[in-house]
Amino acid sequence: MSEFFKNPSLLTKDRLKTELKANGIPLPKVDQKKDFYVRLYFEHLSPKKQNAHSKQISGFSSDEDAPSPKSRRRVSRFTFAP
Repeated sequence: MSEFFKNPSLLTKDRLKTELKANGIPLPKVDQKKDFYVRLYFEHLSPKKQNAHSKQISGFSSDEDAPSPKSRRRVSRFTFAP
């Protein structure tokens, strides 16, 4: 994902459109005013939205996985004589 700009209104309209497209945000076929793209940017690419999206993707936790059968079995290198 691209870097989040704190003030996307400083970006050009073309740059806003590029950033939105790069992040998979569908754009209207009819050209809009720059303010429209700024609002769309905040709506879809704000840090809160990015964090929520990354939590959904990275919801994986290896702690929840069951260990494989090989990792349960311990093999000793040493043999003990009685």
